[in-house]
Amino acid sequence: MSTLKADTIQSTGGGAATLTKQHAAKAWMNFNGTGTVAARDSFNATLTDNGSGDYTLNFINAMSNANYAVVGATSGNSANGNPFTFELPPHYNDGVDAQVAGSVRVYSVLTGSNSKQDVTKVHVTVHGDLA
Repeated sequence: MSTLKADTIQSTGGGAATLTKQHAAKAWMNFNGTGTVAARDSFNATLTDNGSGDYTLNFINAMSNANYAVVGATSGNSANGNPFTFELPPHYNDGVDAQVAGSVRVYSVLTGSNSKQDVTKVHVTVHGDLA
């Protein structure tokens, strides 16, 4: 068996190598979901604020289909101490398609009131195959 050792792997153009068919995350984001909603850090994704507690991660390089795995978490409590949960639509039967090849929509939902609300920290990771 051969061993490959390398300190850095780059694309032929000199940039980051694109992972396909491996099991590394294909997109992820840590973002501030309150006030001016913005990514703190990310990979292969941009962010759209759709309203209170409603966000879309748009993939720079699309997934091969909509059957990828999404993992997420929120951090923070409301003024009354209730925690937030991370959810994918259609939580409200609002007809929103949460996962398509080019994006995923996520909600931060206040436990107890069951309402979408902005939260200070949202973390999303996507696993699957790139197109």
